[in-house]
Amino acid sequence: MILLADIPQYLNQTITTLEHYSEPEAWIKIIGPRLFAMLSRYLNNDVVIVGFGVYAYSVLYEVYNVMYQAAWDRLFTLFYATIMIEHGDPIFGCVSEFLSEKTSQLPRLSEAVARAQWEGDESDDENIANPQRPSVVLGPPLGQVNTITYKGYRLEVSRYKSSDTGSNYDDMFNRFLPQTEYISVRIRFGSMATLKGILEEWKDRYYDKKFGKCIVYRYLLQRDASIVKVPRRFETVVMKEGQKEALLKDIKTFLDQGDWFQKRGIPYRRGYLLHGPPGTGKTSTIEAIAGELHMNVSIISLNNDLDDNRFLSCLQHKPRNSILLIEDVDSIKMNTNDEPTDTTKLHSGGISLSSLLNALDGIVGQEGSVVFMTCNDTSKLPPALLRPGRIDMKLHMGLADEFQIRHMYKRFFDESGSYDLERLVKLLPKEEIAPAELQNFFMMYSLQNATKNICDGVDDFLEDVRKDREQARRHAERMKQKRDIYGNLSKEGTPPPTPTSDDELQNIKKIVLKVAENGHLCLAQS
Repeated sequence: MILLADIPQYLNQTITTLEHYSEPEAWIKIIGPRLFAMLSRYLNNDVVIVGFGVYAYSVLYEVYNVMYQAAWDRLFTLFYATIMIEHGDPIFGCVSEFLSEKTSQLPRLSEAVARAQWEGDESDDENIANPQRPSVVLGPPLGQVNTITYKGYRLEVSRYKSSDTGSNYDDMFNRFLPQTEYISVRIRFGSMATLKGILEEWKDRYYDKKFGKCIVYRYLLQRDASIVKVPRRFETVVMKEGQKEALLKDIKTFLDQGDWFQKRGIPYRRGYLLHGPPGTGKTSTIEAIAGELHMNVSIISLNNDLDDNRFLSCLQHKPRNSILLIEDVDSIKMNTNDEPTDTTKLHSGGISLSSLLNALDGIVGQEGSVVFMTCNDTSKLPPALLRPGRIDMKLHMGLADEFQIRHMYKRFFDESGSYDLERLVKLLPKEEIAPAELQNFFMMYSLQNATKNICDGVDDFLEDVRKDREQARRHAERMKQKRDIYGNLSKEGTPPPTPTSDDELQNIKKIVLKVAENGHLCLAQS
């Protein structure tokens, strides 16, 4: 222990030691005469001294900056909490919509992003002059920090892209890379738990507006789109007797048995196939089921422009709590890869059968997925697509029978027309009219011909149905008579020839196709 009286003694010894090592002789003994002479030569050079001073200053300045930034960050975390939301995350849309509603709290906003919002989009603006026109909603632009007050808390909100945070040197390269948009929410004098609770409230507020509605996501080649719509009530869906009750019960049983699937090691997914003629309500039934179960619908159209990579990306980014709907699988171009020697099939684009099977097997899909497929003709589907485990339940939705006619009539007319109903049931053919056609007939009389007897219009209605069927038949015949650019009938599976010279190209221009009275294509020289 050092006493106060011993301090002068220790201080005197320290000064004596410094005086000793400040003498040249002491350093000559330590490092030797040659090294001492070389250091003396450099240290007496003004250029070396200035260079060393600049170097020492830059090192000390960098150390100071690091220490200052660390101290500031430490102090900043005591007074601020920040959460960043990446574009594409469901919370991003919740925060973005809330900011649009709070634009009035931004008096210094001199630049904004505008978007159209219809009355059905649940806007808080009640002063919409014309409900048939959208209102203009403003939002904060990129690169601007905005301050809003929420429940007494002061929040700083900004939108920026990932490249905006880099240095000028990095920006030269970042401009060529994909940019991700972020929203940053910062609370002053608040904790991370408080800020998380605020975001939870904004999220609940957003989904409370959408409750009872169905969000339909549609995946396109260039961009994805979504619409919010009021789902069709499930009780208004008229299927054959017992069909819709059995379908809904099967889906509910599946959704409630997640643990059962996990314990037995069975992939937790369920596949359904709705097949039948056009107009039998396949897509409408799926949307009604989604509304009944408070789920959304993700629609993927397997057209020729959608390749395997894009298809798998759509599956991986499918929103949670949504039914996956693959429409018209029997009318798409699908690479079955059954003929590996045929290079035109392997490289002609479209969805490969293996990718579709992997999606249905649940390898790339989400756990708990409900997958619906629709088609008109199951005979056009590969057998591998229909096996159990990929399609677990098949439901044929045929043309309207007596049960459907009666229940659809009751949707549009009251009980007082029971006599007309019995007469109508006798006049309308069974299993020959699509429910969509029947619905249009009932709707027309319910809206416009309330004073007329609906039975009097059955003959005209059946004649219109016959004409529509005849037009569809003639169109199918024309499609079968496909001709190549030379006017010759193309063989199925054979690509049409292409011109190889200017003379052939001139001959092509002289060929004109016309439709004969019988509906077939024939040649006519110009």
